[in-house]
Amino acid sequence: MPSICVRRSRTRGCCRDCIRELRAAGARSAGPGGRAFLAAVLMLGSPLTAAVSNVLVKKWGEGIHPINLVAVPMLATGAVMGALAWLTERGRLVRLDAEAVGALLYLSILGSAFTFTVYYWLLERVAATRLSVITLVMPIVAVATGTLFLGEPLSIVTVTGSVLILLGVGMTLRARA
Repeated sequence: MPSICVRRSRTRGCCRDCIRELRAAGARSAGPGGRAFLAAVLMLGSPLTAAVSNVLVKKWGEGIHPINLVAVPMLATGAVMGALAWLTERGRLVRLDAEAVGALLYLSILGSAFTFTVYYWLLERVAATRLSVITLVMPIVAVATGTLFLGEPLSIVTVTGSVLILLGVGMTLRARA
């Protein structure tokens, strides 16, 4: 497993950029609703927690099978979310037709369990910084899946955006090679 090296200058720069974004969101919060700051915290917190998770798994996850890294958190999350749904959604209609069950199975098996197992398997073999750009490709896969299987429209703007994302990912991976 490759060693982990975090440069102080890069960490300082990342923290400085996050603080700058939070200050800008705080200034925008003064307007109606004042939710921009909370939204900015959540938007910056999401990739931060993913990055920290990747680094911790890369550093201390050697020897832990990827299925074990996926199964426990997903079971715990399922239990918590199930309990919250039971508490907050009482009396609501539950639709369990073939379409709903199919979507649930697809998302839970292919969209989560399989995907994260492969991701953690790759994390053992690839540098975390190289693997992190895979998240940029996920929306392209989602759009392609929607177009192929659900007949959702595909506009030239979406295709252009997808090409730009793929070019950016390619340039990033080439620069890190």
